[in-house]
Amino acid sequence: MFKPSSPFLSLLLAAALSAGAAPSAHAVEVKASGVMEILFESAHNIASANRFQDYDDNGSHQKHFSAVQKLKLSLDFVLSESLSARYTAQAGAFTWGGPTSPSYSIGAGNASEASGGALGSRAANIVTKEAYLDWMIPGTDARVRMGQQFLMLPGFAFPNPVLGNWGTGVAVSAPVTDSLRLNAFWLRAYSDFRRGTVDNAAPGNDNLDLVSLAANYRIDGFQATPWLMAGRLGDAVTNFNQPYNSIYVKNGLLPVTGYEQFGRAADGHVVSLGLAPSDSTLWFGGLSLELTRFAPLRLALDAYYSASINAHRSTERSGWFVGGSAEYETPWGVPAFKAWYASGDNGDLTDGSERALGVRGGFTPGAPVLFNSFAYGLSETSNRGEAAGTWGASLQWNAASFVPRVFHSLRATYVQGTNSPNMARYAVNSGPALYMTRRDHAVELDLDTTISIYANLAAMLELSYVFQDFDGEVWRNLPGTTGAGASFSDAWRAGLTFTYTF
Repeated sequence: MFKPSSPFLSLLLAAALSAGAAPSAHAVEVKASGVMEILFESAHNIASANRFQDYDDNGSHQKHFSAVQKLKLSLDFVLSESLSARYTAQAGAFTWGGPTSPSYSIGAGNASEASGGALGSRAANIVTKEAYLDWMIPGTDARVRMGQQFLMLPGFAFPNPVLGNWGTGVAVSAPVTDSLRLNAFWLRAYSDFRRGTVDNAAPGNDNLDLVSLAANYRIDGFQATPWLMAGRLGDAVTNFNQPYNSIYVKNGLLPVTGYEQFGRAADGHVVSLGLAPSDSTLWFGGLSLELTRFAPLRLALDAYYSASINAHRSTERSGWFVGGSAEYETPWGVPAFKAWYASGDNGDLTDGSERALGVRGGFTPGAPVLFNSFAYGLSETSNRGEAAGTWGASLQWNAASFVPRVFHSLRATYVQGTNSPNMARYAVNSGPALYMTRRDHAVELDLDTTISIYANLAAMLELSYVFQDFDGEVWRNLPGTTGAGASFSDAWRAGLTFTYTF
């Protein structure tokens, strides 16, 4: 018999049952839904900070087999069509047998997942994924969502490279006409006081606030969505050196050298930049287009420009992204061609960065090893949804089915960097998997097979292989190379995921 491992989860379930049984005419209707996922995976050269590098082949992060699981349980408390709330708890993800240290890169809820799958473990793996209030402004069709929710900027060719993740804030969606809808949000990404992780020695100005406005115009067979986003990055955010998510945000909004580290000198030692931290003003402007008038042909285009402005030219950043896709639906599947280009650094450390900005993007061109696009988000990946500094093209055949209830997806993706090779020679903590130069190339082949076992249970087999052509001379200063040039090997992955949705 199943026994909840958390008193909080027991209380949550009891409250749901009680609310569902209330006889009042104004009783809240409680609707439960969720997803249970279990992954069995074997992989090589796609884990840890030293992806593809030969010297780390036997490192602790390069385990070839693992089993991972997570459970998401959502409760919707619906009073009426105009008022509801949702709470989603997630148990895991955690590795069977328990890793020796927390693995933030596979969707772990918190540090306590480290022993969640170990024999006899009673670790508290339950964390909050969503907690928001939905309500409509009286007398209007405008809907307001307040709290922790999933926020994503527009994208028709690709999921948006700038933002596509969970955060806390307020989102408003309002129809203006039958063809025009406005969407806006305020996102409080980070604030001064992070409960439980306060660093008393660090400055308090570590806010990151973002506001966005998008206008979706839709007519028969065509839609266009121009969007804007602006924000303020506190000067203390530039000094983040511990919280994992904060490091990612800093690297997505400022030059990779940051404020503290200029790069490597000729002898391999880190050179200090010696600049006082400064607040940064952030802004983004983009446009997404979709044409379906000539169905079964679908065409889509995404583009945006972005910049961060602060007190030092060498720590500013600006760049652009453009991507397109063409799909044609047939009885035998959906062939597709996708391509993108994102600006990269020019090699001059003193004039800032020319890479497109990103906060927590969701870019998924169909290459799950090189980018964060595994079907269920449980596996390791080289890049976490960011397109900056790369260009590529992908040929795909999706949703092919020759046997009932069995579907296949075949993809071949070429990726090359757009960053100057000179920048890699100064890299302090990086590698070609995260920062590709114009002399780094990769081709990824993927075959996914999904079997619908029942209406609510599916098994998905994912097979991936990456042929790499990374320049060892460019990356001669990487850890473990001793200045003699880095050596790399191809990467591969095989994963089998069982997913139960209810």
